[in-house]
Amino acid sequence: MDCKDCRIVFLGTPALAAEGLETLLAHGFNIVGVVSQPDAAKGRERTPTPSPVSRVALAHQIPLHRPEKLNRDYGFVADLHPDLLLTYAFGQILSTRVLALSSSLPPVNIHASDLPRLRGASPIQTALLNGDESTAVCLMEMVKQMDAGRVFARRKVAIAPEDDCTSLTAKISRAAAELIVEDLPAYIAGELAGEPQDESQVTFCHMFQRRDEYLDPSLTPAQFIGRVRAFSEKPGAFLRLENGLQLKVYRARLGHQAGEKGKIISADRGVLAVGVAGGSVELLTVQKPGKKPMGVQDFLNGTRGLSGLRILSVDEVFPAEAEENK
Repeated sequence: MDCKDCRIVFLGTPALAAEGLETLLAHGFNIVGVVSQPDAAKGRERTPTPSPVSRVALAHQIPLHRPEKLNRDYGFVADLHPDLLLTYAFGQILSTRVLALSSSLPPVNIHASDLPRLRGASPIQTALLNGDESTAVCLMEMVKQMDAGRVFARRKVAIAPEDDCTSLTAKISRAAAELIVEDLPAYIAGELAGEPQDESQVTFCHMFQRRDEYLDPSLTPAQFIGRVRAFSEKPGAFLRLENGLQLKVYRARLGHQAGEKGKIISADRGVLAVGVAGGSVELLTVQKPGKKPMGVQDFLNGTRGLSGLRILSVDEVFPAEAEENK
């Protein structure tokens, strides 16, 4: 089958998926419909706001469906008689009935990990949390079990020590564009047999909660820095001091100062260092509530009396969750 003849329904939601949809459209793929998550309430007025994928569909006047649960409301897809369902960070698990609507080809997903590692919802952030040196983008068959289908194409992505979630997501997007342009046509033409995943190598990642973004002083330096990288630039990993000051941290590095775990051990001469489990970490770019991110020197010029302050533990900041976990 030719790409221009293959009727594709695209399912996706965030900016990363919107970039993939733009690539498909720019290269002449026949996108007959788009499915995305419902509009989200944004801002103080809680104004319904279309997802990035929805905005692309609306801009190109492509039929668009925004169901609360596609598994219960899939008539839109069925009526389009798609040859192929293609998902990319859609955000809903699809039932066997919905997957069967991909009538000519097995449905496929663009997944941002080196499968079978990091199946699940947060592969980019989790790769950074783990300190991985590489990841991948895979074109994989969608089956009933999550992210368990055959892999038809794989594009490796190197993770540099300075990468954070923002820069790694950009690398993933470029690799996904290459996969779409070079590998998806071969899949549609029936030229890719696919390789089963090695179930003995499977690992999983999960949806993150606000608690996961907290920079608890019980973390090791590597774990602390990994958490900063994983949530930078959005939503931003954060910590809270005993004086009530909350800071988002966007860049950090291994420190060389000795000091008490859970305390600010240096806050002068351009160095803001915190004691953590087994060492220390220097904060390089931080943000006060309501302010713009700033380098540590500018921050220290306007913020005094930090040295020796205690960093609250995650259970102090999220006491309800701590009680639930007991």
